[in-house]
Amino acid sequence: MDHINELPDCVLSYILSMLSIKDSLRTCVISKRWFKLVLSDRRVLNFDLPNILGNDDEMHQAGYLKVEPKPKNYIEDIFRRDEELPWAEYIISESSEMLGYLNLRLCGDEFVKRVDKYLKNFRGTKIDTFMVNFYLNHKLSNITINQWIIFPFAKGAERIDLLFFGEEPATCRNCYEFPFGLVFGASSSSSTVLKHMHLQHFIMCDTVTNFVDYLIPFKNLRSFKLEDGIVDGIFITSLLSNCHLLECLSLICCKSKSRVLNIESSSSSSLCHLEIRFCYLVKEEERSDLQISLNCLKLTSFDYTGSYKAFSYINTPMLKSINSYDLMFEELSNAFAIFATLPQLKILHIDTFVPLVMADDIPGRITQQLKHLKELNLVIDISNIDFLLKANISRDISQHLGFNLLWILNNLQAFPLLQKLRVTVAHPELFDIQKDIEDLSAFSHNEIKVIEMGGCVGNQFEIEFAMNVLKYAHNLEQIVMSPYWRQNPIVPDWTCNQAWFQSGREMVREKLQNEIAKGRVKLI
Repeated sequence: MDHINELPDCVLSYILSMLSIKDSLRTCVISKRWFKLVLSDRRVLNFDLPNILGNDDEMHQAGYLKVEPKPKNYIEDIFRRDEELPWAEYIISESSEMLGYLNLRLCGDEFVKRVDKYLKNFRGTKIDTFMVNFYLNHKLSNITINQWIIFPFAKGAERIDLLFFGEEPATCRNCYEFPFGLVFGASSSSSTVLKHMHLQHFIMCDTVTNFVDYLIPFKNLRSFKLEDGIVDGIFITSLLSNCHLLECLSLICCKSKSRVLNIESSSSSSLCHLEIRFCYLVKEEERSDLQISLNCLKLTSFDYTGSYKAFSYINTPMLKSINSYDLMFEELSNAFAIFATLPQLKILHIDTFVPLVMADDIPGRITQQLKHLKELNLVIDISNIDFLLKANISRDISQHLGFNLLWILNNLQAFPLLQKLRVTVAHPELFDIQKDIEDLSAFSHNEIKVIEMGGCVGNQFEIEFAMNVLKYAHNLEQIVMSPYWRQNPIVPDWTCNQAWFQSGREMVREKLQNEIAKGRVKLI
């Protein structure tokens, strides 16, 4: 008995939506009813490798994917090419010893053909989500791209992701100019629907008259993210002025045609999260420094990668949380000078790189106080670490670094209300020399309650840090020493140092047992 056909359309549609687009199309031959459900009732359209070309085995059999052993000294390289044929590196799995390479030309042509065919045969009147995630070179017809862009607007999609992850564009020629006029014409009847948009490799600039009118389809956006794109000041200003519900704005690896990137949101704006990472000014195909002006009255969180010298103006009275990535150690003074002007800043994450310099060049005390900071997360990495590891330079490296853990304690008084501190030193195995434990009697702190140390191996520097904290952090309740660490909160994978389990944990327990025995602090 055919039980599955007894199911109502809503249930059967849900089941079919769990299949990839490729597999769901195979069911169309069963009956006209199934054909309708696949090409009319599907509300989530995701066009990526698994959905269109199949799994790794299917792509390998079709000749789209070749598999090779991962080199011993493997360094991720997104694009590898020979003279005739483009191959893109494709990670089969993080734990695999094999690497896959996509034939971009062959699978690209097939991908475009299948997506075009599906969209032309789609009979639904409404979709919720539309996503294209595939390498598309700039030689692809703009007509094809425009049709793909217009489609989700015409179908009233609430979420649109157009991720064309080709080579990083050095100039405008590698990006697609967003067709504002065509989108406006296609979506006038459903202008209040779109809530989330993520674009990659697009030019978002004021290239038409009455530009503000063309932003009507975006007026109810909640989040907008642009990667590897090109923007100008007029687009950003118009977006923030006309999209009053916009809460999250992200600009990643973007090129600005305006020297000053002016992010200004009024009291009627909803902008509360801003992300600016690796953005710069592009003029006559040359990169130069970009100036940033922030005037965001309701901004509460900010993620940033770049130089703090770029800020020409900051007015963010409600900013509470900052994540700062890839900050050079010598720029800390510039960064803290800005942080000290933020009256509500309570949570700070800093991912910094320490240069190889002589010990006398260690930066001194932080002179600006962050009076309201409650939580500080420091990730300390070493500049040119790949070169050092390849050259097998590890002995006595700590003597040449512009940093040691006691630098943190010497500057902790700049945060008088700090309650939680997390410190992670990447590659602590390089700090393997023996040293005398220094007693830092000048350090004291009365508010800090929790200290976490990540990436521990049990070396003398970690023990010295912990002993001074136990002595002079008077209200400390808990200290956590863990071998696990990750570079930043947005990276899901954790790294573990095995030296901790081999000998480091016992070394720490032996050295700290007298302090812990007082019962005032819990060691984890």
